[in-house]
Amino acid sequence: MIDQPKSQEERKGLQAKRRLAKAVQLACLRAAQEGYERAGWAGLCQEGIWESVFDAIRDLDIEAVIQEFTVTEQ
Repeated sequence: MIDQPKSQEERKGLQAKRRLAKAVQLACLRAAQEGYERAGWAGLCQEGIWESVFDAIRDLDIEAVIQEFTVTEQ
């Protein structure tokens, strides 16, 4: 079990981390979906489609996700 934060500041910090993690998760899902669609349009086999999905996630611009998250949080 994870220790619960004791102070309000710790709770706010944990909430911000959760929101950032969710933003990264959603960005990965979007990248995966786009990679899948591009590979399907290109007529790739299943293995090629999966490679395209993983490439899309690997190529995800984490800095852009963090920047978007930071702007949204303000």
